[in-house]
Amino acid sequence: MTDNLISTTEIFTLDDIKSVTSSPEGKVLPPEFLYYIMGFWAFLTGTTGCLANLLAIFLFIVTPKLRTPMNYLLLNLSVCELFISVTSNWVLALNAYHREWILTPWLCKANAFGMTFVGTISIVTLAVLAFQRFMMVTQDRPFPLSSDISTIATMAFIWIYTFLIASPPLFGWGEFGLNTLKVSCGVVWDITKSLDSRKMTFIAYIYILGFLLPLMIIVFSYSKIISAVKNSGLNNMTENDSRRKAKLQRDRKLTKMVIIMLGGYLIIWFPYACVSIAESAGYSPYDETTWYIHAIPTILTKTCVCLDPIIYLGFNPQFQIEIIRFFGYDRTQESTQITQNTTLSSKADSQRNLVRATASNRSTMIETTEHL
Repeated sequence: MTDNLISTTEIFTLDDIKSVTSSPEGKVLPPEFLYYIMGFWAFLTGTTGCLANLLAIFLFIVTPKLRTPMNYLLLNLSVCELFISVTSNWVLALNAYHREWILTPWLCKANAFGMTFVGTISIVTLAVLAFQRFMMVTQDRPFPLSSDISTIATMAFIWIYTFLIASPPLFGWGEFGLNTLKVSCGVVWDITKSLDSRKMTFIAYIYILGFLLPLMIIVFSYSKIISAVKNSGLNNMTENDSRRKAKLQRDRKLTKMVIIMLGGYLIIWFPYACVSIAESAGYSPYDETTWYIHAIPTILTKTCVCLDPIIYLGFNPQFQIEIIRFFGYDRTQESTQITQNTTLSSKADSQRNLVRATASNRSTMIETTEHL
């Protein structure tokens, strides 16, 4: 009888974790179509992210000139996002198909930690890149990313800082669990059901150090950068300032790329942050429309695995050149080859015409001699 009681308790615990708001009175169930949207988007972004990040990592490995300090940080992002695209996005697509979490509670926590980690590492990396751009453009001196050792130390700082932000729920401070739709996992934001001080302090901790502080660094850095670029007088430089002009143009391009990455990050994660705050205050969907409003920010976060590599593959000239060199036709080279072939053909035709003319002249001379 004791064994039966234990097994019943274990079954209840798993069912409680995996249950999908069956049909509590007064509560509207999630629309079935919402699961299809979530599953399709998770599969699409996961596949795109896997391919884009593999391409970025491949180009970095085979091209020594891409191994710059900034690209090391981008590689760091690509490795994390490649892992998440496989272990989170595709898992979400599978769960959305079944409309419930079909894996173990332990894997739920691991999945939640992975998404929290990659979201935090993205904004921390963007904050480091923003501060690097600030030092390079406004102070005209390198941020500590000027050597391999300093770059590795910076990456180690990013990983340690991100781990300290994302890992506390694994050790009992805060909580990881199923989201409202019960098909993916993340931080449990709702603190109204149990006023647990550990949950409340962790939510404040992750918001301040994992979102607000990096965002403040980014805003400060780019406000200074934009002001410096506007006052650079790029258009008034003479030919003697060509080296400085080239540096400023390069700084502008890199700054533009990182700003676009920041904009993409905010589009993806800011709605999720707003919904999380609302959920912490006790908000929950109460009709079909509010289910969509609640779920769309979560769906958007799955885009993070493919956005960054697409941006820096599309806006970094070094990556573009290598993509063309490895995977596409270099039209300039092809045109040059065609021109060379045409020139050689023309030369051959000229030589043949010259030989014919010479032979004709000789024949004429012979005939003239014989006539004389």
